Amino acid sequence: MKRTILVVSIIGAGGLTLLASCGGSNTPLRIEKAHPVLAARSGSSCTWDRTQDQGGGQLDLSGSTRYLVEFDVRSELSASSTSGVAGGKAEGTSPNGFYAEELDLTYSTTVPNLKLAPKRVGTYFYLPPGEVENVVQNLVTQEALDALSVAVTGAETANVSISLQVRGKLSNGTQIVSNQITFPVKFFTTGRDVETMCPAIPTPLGDGGIEMVPDRVARTGPCGNFGGQDGAPLACCSNKDKLPEVTVVCGTTP
Repeated sequence: MKRTILVVSIIGAGGLTLLASCGGSNTPLRIEKAHPVLAARSGSSCTWDRTQDQGGGQLDLSGSTRYLVEFDVRSELSASSTSGVAGGKAEGTSPNGFYAEELDLTYSTTVPNLKLAPKRVGTYFYLPPGEVENVVQNLVTQEALDALSVAVTGAETANVSISLQVRGKLSNGTQIVSNQITFPVKFFTTGRDVETMCPAIPTPLGDGGIEMVPDRVARTGPCGNFGGQDGAPLACCSNKDKLPEVTVVCGTTP
């Protein structure tokens, strides 16, 4: 059974890499395939394409400040036993539900002078034993965004390998850590500014006059974000008719 969770976090594409976790390669908590998060279809709703696997992505820092991706998280535990959990104690018929508590995000790049500090953030979801959750996660912490915004200017780009690992505990209190995966993202900027890119536009009035009506930045990105992720266009609401293949959601503020 699959369920979808939008994770609440405090905070050039390559292949998705599966790595052993510090909890050992035999951990029964597995982060598996990644799937693309699609452009918003209404309001700030989130939609996913589970028919496509995603091995990496790109983000235009001129637009969205978040990179969202969906991961399959699988529990290989049975509902009746904690056997095989490193450091755990067999609890007979005790539930093996997993409560996610923290997410480790680490960054690796070859860009000179770009220092991206690792961060452990809060992340909260429940995974029943033997099931799969579809978890949506932002991969860019505020600290990473600040550093990238300084380093990535003009024609500069940054290829960053982002590793993530989930930590939490079972219903019986046993601490458990998932495997670790690495997801590469290419960061760049087109130099646009969402605060100023959509100036007021002249709009004819019924009496023959002209009124300057504020324009807005279209929410063309995943989950109602601005464009910039994986080719989502960064555009103004006044130009939405020029984007026939993109469902444009217009926010109320720039």
